Amino acid sequence: MPLSGKFSEESTADWVRDKDAQWDAHGYGPWAVLLNAEFAGWCGFQHEENGTDFALVLSPERWGNGAEITRAALNRGFRDLGLDAVIIALPYTRNPTRVVARLGFVPDGEVSYGGASFRQYRMTREAWAAAITAGSSSA
Repeated sequence: MPLSGKFSEESTADWVRDKDAQWDAHGYGPWAVLLNAEFAGWCGFQHEENGTDFALVLSPERWGNGAEITRAALNRGFRDLGLDAVIIALPYTRNPTRVVARLGFVPDGEVSYGGASFRQYRMTREAWAAAITAGSSSA
């Protein structure tokens, strides 16, 4: 959803339209996340000026599944979609060591979306392959 402001029916429809357009333009976009056949949130890849961004939004009761879902999505992104690198943006209120560092993402500067600043992290296909080989990020 938009990063700030109120969500109107129009702004929500624009957001959905923009996300859906990612599939036509880049061959990837958002997915619904289902756990035990129940909607848990959404995740996916989005083209940004500085690379392919991965985002994950889960219902609070599903936050404990974030690493598992991220591993599966990264595996699909690198293996099936042929991505060379993936970036993520974390707000400064989030602790990057919980999942980001464990998965092998490395700091990659700062980025701004919708007027908000985020820490950016990057992972390459090679780093992902090495992590899988080492057994730390198997999907």
